[in-house]
Amino acid sequence: MNEAPSQDRQCQAIAWKYPKMEWIPIVFVTFKLVVFGTGMFFAIKWHHDQAKKNKKK
Repeated sequence: MNEAPSQDRQCQAIAWKYPKMEWIPIVFVTFKLVVFGTGMFFAIKWHHDQAKKNKKK
C-alpha cells in the first residue's frame, strides 16, 4: 500500500518536469523528419533507377 503514494509523487514530478504540451512538437517534428526522409530516399532512388533504365536503352 505504501507504493501507491510514492508512485503518485514520481508521476507528478515527471508531469511537472515535462508537461504534455512540450512533447507534441517533439513527436510531430520526429514524424515529419521520418516521413520526409523516407520520401526523399525513394525520390532519389526512383530518379537514379530511371537514369539507369534510360542509359540501358
